[in-house]
Amino acid sequence: MPLALRTLLGFSFATALVCACGAADDTPKPEAYRPFKPVARPKVPEVRGVARINVDRFILAALEAKQLGLNPEADRATLIRRVCFDLTGLPPTLAEIDQFLADKSPDAYEKMVDRYLASPHYGERWGKFWLDAAGYADSNGYFNADSDRPLAWKYRDFVVKSFNADKPYDQFVREQLAGDELVGYAPGGDVTPAMVDALTATHFLRNAPDGTGESDGNPDEVRTDRFTVLEGNVQNLMNCLLGLTVQCARCHDHKFEPISQEEYFGLQALLFPVYNPERWTKPNDRLVTVGTQSELAVVQRKMEFIDRQVKAAQTALNVFADPLRDQLLDERLKDLPLATRVSIIDAVKAPKGTRKPAQNELLKTHAKAVEVGDDDLAKRFPEFDALRTQVKQTVAAREKERPKPPEKIAAFVETDPNPTEHHVLKRGLHNQPGVEVAPGALEALSKQNPFAIAPRPAGRVSTGRRTAFAKWVTAPENPLFARVMVNRIWQHHFGTGLVATTDNLGSSGAKPLHPELLDYLAAEFMQPSLRQPNLLPPFPRKEGGTESSAALSPSPLGGGVGEGLQPQPFSVKAIHRLILTSAVYRQTSTPHDKLAAVDPDNHLLARFPLRRLDAEAVRDAMLHVSGELDMHTGGPYVPSKRTPEGTVEIDEKAPGAHKRSIYLQQRRTQVVTFLQLFDAPSIVTTCGKRTPSTVPLQSLALLNAEFARARGKAFAARLVREAGDDSAKRLTLAFRLACGREPNRDEREVCETFLDKQRGVYAQDKDADARAWADLCQMVLASNAFLYTE
Repeated sequence: MPLALRTLLGFSFATALVCACGAADDTPKPEAYRPFKPVARPKVPEVRGVARINVDRFILAALEAKQLGLNPEADRATLIRRVCFDLTGLPPTLAEIDQFLADKSPDAYEKMVDRYLASPHYGERWGKFWLDAAGYADSNGYFNADSDRPLAWKYRDFVVKSFNADKPYDQFVREQLAGDELVGYAPGGDVTPAMVDALTATHFLRNAPDGTGESDGNPDEVRTDRFTVLEGNVQNLMNCLLGLTVQCARCHDHKFEPISQEEYFGLQALLFPVYNPERWTKPNDRLVTVGTQSELAVVQRKMEFIDRQVKAAQTALNVFADPLRDQLLDERLKDLPLATRVSIIDAVKAPKGTRKPAQNELLKTHAKAVEVGDDDLAKRFPEFDALRTQVKQTVAAREKERPKPPEKIAAFVETDPNPTEHHVLKRGLHNQPGVEVAPGALEALSKQNPFAIAPRPAGRVSTGRRTAFAKWVTAPENPLFARVMVNRIWQHHFGTGLVATTDNLGSSGAKPLHPELLDYLAAEFMQPSLRQPNLLPPFPRKEGGTESSAALSPSPLGGGVGEGLQPQPFSVKAIHRLILTSAVYRQTSTPHDKLAAVDPDNHLLARFPLRRLDAEAVRDAMLHVSGELDMHTGGPYVPSKRTPEGTVEIDEKAPGAHKRSIYLQQRRTQVVTFLQLFDAPSIVTTCGKRTPSTVPLQSLALLNAEFARARGKAFAARLVREAGDDSAKRLTLAFRLACGREPNRDEREVCETFLDKQRGVYAQDKDADARAWADLCQMVLASNAFLYTE
């Protein structure tokens, strides 16, 4: 972008912020905000209705004030499908459904919930929610350049593994803010296996767009690009962890939140030792090599030794080839005049950059004769062929001995022992430094939780700023830390958070619909009042007719057999269990007239909200039902490609093409079209909540997209394998796999009529029945019964 335009846009944006947020003296007092008050366990209200747990009492209290009550409990088929999609993003298998339906024990539902919480697929589902909220992407952004982040996937796998292991949320966040400091990393020092996870976690502070690897132009433009990275990561940090909008305070004191401009730049100062525009490292160079210094030295010596051997062998071959090449060239040019031969040979031997135009023209005229490759030499001279074969064997043998390159981590670490001070930028302008500012936190959240940086030990490079901030932000006294996370969890179970603006729990966000329940959940999150029972081992998952080992053995990303839900503070799984065992969650979604009149938007939750599957769940469930889902976990992303038609797709033949959507390339400017149609975000900043849409293109994609058509064919083939030729059995199996239940009478009649008509359409084809079933299966996957959870 031209500097003049960029500057103009920057000025306009700053001006717009001033207009939107007002003057600094309009800043209200922090005492006015409920979200900034400490979390206090509220008194559980008395209610007339039947409540399973305290969560229900808070909801019932609001309902009974409106002469409403909860809907009855949903049937078991509905509940297992709801729970399975919520916790794993996949539909339940037939074995899972049958086991739950057959379990007559009083705690059958609780055991079913525990099994899904123990599934390795839980981390894939909830890890994706976190990655969106944290602003994760596999590319750097920066307009259309949007270059690759080749090692970002390691952070993604760290997140999945952490959720599967139910790592305490406060520890999970501390590692992402200051993992390098917590494990004592020193630049140029040893990186042991025990340090890898903590260093990988710091990629959280690298998630914002960063195009400084492609940035060029004059110093002002480059400085702006670098400051933009710092600003983006501060925004990610505060949106994700504390649910606050802070970017307005870049130019002046925030109008709606108790955040001064000086405090905003104090937050920037936390990251300034790494994101200093005057001492900049390009994003793909911010790497840490795993291994001790002695181990790395051994590897380096071995690599250099093999390089020398390979070079010596190839040099010997070239020396042997040179006179043979001259001889072959002479033979090819023998019929030309001597003067011409001499001129051609001189042109061939002249370095490319020094050749005269006449020489280039001469080589072009005799191009076929002067092209003497190794294959030509091997064909003409058997002795060269024998030597070349020997050299190839020698090089191959040496390459087999070459050690693997040391593992590298894209981390956020401080390498400057004397970082420069940071300054407030006047009106947020990058070339207008003001007063010096110290690293700090927000005063409004620090009354019972002061921010303090411990003295830096002698010899340590890192400043300790981020460790101090990590302790401050995760402290139980921080009023927003727990509230933000339990609100996010509630949102993903009910479609809307207790505070609807998930990324903004401040004054400018929505008011809590059930504020006492929000505080109750936050208090339970920080200090559970009841011991939660251990998780049961997951039952086998049946994929495409065979038992999957994914649930029978530990996954590389965690969540295997025997991992229990411990009664620990900040257990995310414990909050899931608390919410999912409530009567509020277990009720039916059936609407009724009284509710429509009193609470048409269902804010009071007198019924369970009907919800469409999100983009990843639609794609993953289609692959799961068709028997094609690749259960392999982790590793580098599966690349996407843009077709000549402009759509972004995954090559069906590419390795990993049928892996879960979390493992597909998350490129900011190239979201897979099928996912984008179902509201998958492009991750420009963070995305704590998606905006669901219902548009014609979604239905058209389910009808016409190659991905959808391929799944219909595979689904039909699976029905043949597992149900044989019996049409009624196939239809029953199709609905059980896709919808978690058998078809009702109307659905069965409609499907049979459709099959008859389609067979007539394909009457001239040998595979008329197979094509009709493929069409039907595609229609089942496009139906509301498949796309929605009740």
